[in-house]
Amino acid sequence: MAQVAYIEDYRARKRAQAAAEPCAPRPPHIHDGEIMSRDYTRIADVAFGILKIREILGYHLYLDDTWPRLTLDLLHEAFLQGRSNQAGLHEAAQNLKDHIMGEMTPDTHQDLSAALLIADLIEKAPSYKHG
Repeated sequence: MAQVAYIEDYRARKRAQAAAEPCAPRPPHIHDGEIMSRDYTRIADVAFGILKIREILGYHLYLDDTWPRLTLDLLHEAFLQGRSNQAGLHEAAQNLKDHIMGEMTPDTHQDLSAALLIADLIEKAPSYKHG
């Protein structure tokens, strides 16, 4: 015999189940071709790079509360890069890279190196294209 399910009851059960069983964070998906094929002078590709850095750092440095601000600073400076803000972009990228280097361990070396590469590409792409 069919049962009638009330949506509020169903949602309450699902929320309780989700709270009781937290999801394990998934390791970041890093693909070299996907990273290297981007044009980091375009803001859409810069946003992709920042989101990929956030994915990597969110997995490895989830207890650290400094890196989210540093990634947003880098995105902001990359957006302002169209107004010839090379010094600000360099400083924001360097701050993020310094923080990543400080948090790197032998276990996280490979993934955090990819984050460093992306930050470096975002920093240097505008000067390479215009220079």
